[in-house]
Amino acid sequence: MDHLALDNLIREVSSHEEAYRDGNLKPDYSDFKKVVVNDQEVLCMELTDSQMITKDQPFFIKRHSRFQNYPIHCHDWIEFNYMYAGKCQQIINNEPHFLYEGQILLMDANTVHKIEPLGEDDILINLIIPKYYLTANFFNRFSSDSVLTSFFIEAITHGMKHDRFIHFASETRTRIQFFFKELLCEWFDRSTAYTDICEGLLSLIISDLVNIYQDSYTDHSDRYRKSPIVPILKYIEKNYANVTLTELSEQFNLNPNYLSNLLKKHTGYSYKKLVINQRILAADRFLLSTDMDIVDISQQVGFENINFFYQKFKETYGITPGTRRKLHF
Repeated sequence: MDHLALDNLIREVSSHEEAYRDGNLKPDYSDFKKVVVNDQEVLCMELTDSQMITKDQPFFIKRHSRFQNYPIHCHDWIEFNYMYAGKCQQIINNEPHFLYEGQILLMDANTVHKIEPLGEDDILINLIIPKYYLTANFFNRFSSDSVLTSFFIEAITHGMKHDRFIHFASETRTRIQFFFKELLCEWFDRSTAYTDICEGLLSLIISDLVNIYQDSYTDHSDRYRKSPIVPILKYIEKNYANVTLTELSEQFNLNPNYLSNLLKKHTGYSYKKLVINQRILAADRFLLSTDMDIVDISQQVGFENINFFYQKFKETYGITPGTRRKLHF
């Protein structure tokens, strides 16, 4: 399926949408559990009550039905709302939020919300993802890529916990639009390896959302304007093998103690721990992509003591570097 065929398919008005539009169908929610949230009774939808998630289908994609007046509700899964075309208004935590074409809303589980009825040209795509799956397969993995990526993953997850959702102004990002369309093409016209392809495309989408969040954070965040935390993390990421606290302090014209406290405040880790983490990540990449001797790798990434390297590597991965390499190959 190409993007034109996808567009034609996704804009078709289904029979039940016609019924909603003409007022001939009213959905029955009597089987859904009801819960009270902030003195308000809401419908509660649970993945255990559906057949959406299976071993071969770890997440689910659906087009949001147009013309339907959904009641206020919550559900026990994380949801990506992708505005494929048009716009929509959502009521989240009793406040209106607008989503425009090309934008993405990432909503935490158990968030009370409703979506106002969509018009015929308003195409909203819902990605339904179990929280454990997103955390284990994406957030945890991405946060181990680098100290900088870890910082932004933590910022995203913290934002979801605090506000219950994150709105990504992704409408000008052509790459993520392409990824989403490719994901939809594969979902609606499945190839033999559709599970692997869909998971790969979802991985690319989440990676690009981290980039979008980083750009938004550095452009608009008061915290960023008041502190050089992101440039400091970038410097550590680039110079992890030889960087010292003194060098880092001089580079950013900061007192060493102030710099250490700044890093701890924003990342939850000390300067020393951040550097060790980046060295271990680099060592792991060398282990899995080269045949370098383990002693040489430890020295290459900045460890002077091989025993200390083994200790820290095992603390991170639960196995020795040699075992890690054997299991990979």
